Amino acid sequence: MEHILLIDHDNKKCDHMQFLREDVINLIQSNVCSIQLDGRNIQIASADITFPAEYQKRLGYEHDQGLYDKLIIEYNNNHPNKLLTRWPRHK
Repeated sequence: MEHILLIDHDNKKCDHMQFLREDVINLIQSNVCSIQLDGRNIQIASADITFPAEYQKRLGYEHDQGLYDKLIIEYNNNHPNKLLTRWPRHK
């Protein structure tokens, strides 16, 4: 299980996402690339198991636990013919 930090530089928000499977990480990375190509300044980075509050404070960014979902919804609303999938579907 992995942990990532999702950073929205446009809106100064970030989210620490924990205990993610590899297939979920791959989907998130793919979606972040699509959002970046759309002109958004979004970054994804590997993170420790604990979200360092001092890092968030140093950045001056607000923690937004639903950031990923909001980014996907925003993208999908702007691109109804190129919808991104939020989470992998399991068979």
